Amino acid sequence: MRSEKLWIDLTYARSPLFVRQTVAHAFGIPVNQEFTWELLRDLICNLDASVLPKEVIFEGWPRMSMTIPDEAERLSGFLRALQLRHPDINVSIVIL
Repeated sequence: MRSEKLWIDLTYARSPLFVRQTVAHAFGIPVNQEFTWELLRDLICNLDASVLPKEVIFEGWPRMSMTIPDEAERLSGFLRALQLRHPDINVSIVIL
């Protein structure tokens, strides 16, 4: 059954690995290896829509993007790929 919302908290992200593992864990991917965005894109974007949430909400993005801006850009690219494959998923960023 499709969940309504998936919350991903990046408030304490200080490394690229933390960001990728947090995203993988949130989508139910076992965190037993080091992930690249290409691997995560393939694993998550190819999931059936029925197992993906209707909305993905990010907290802590502004702080993360200041701490590790290159990783924030890569995460943005991943989200663009996700929305191309699954345009019905809404992505929100909490700015507080």
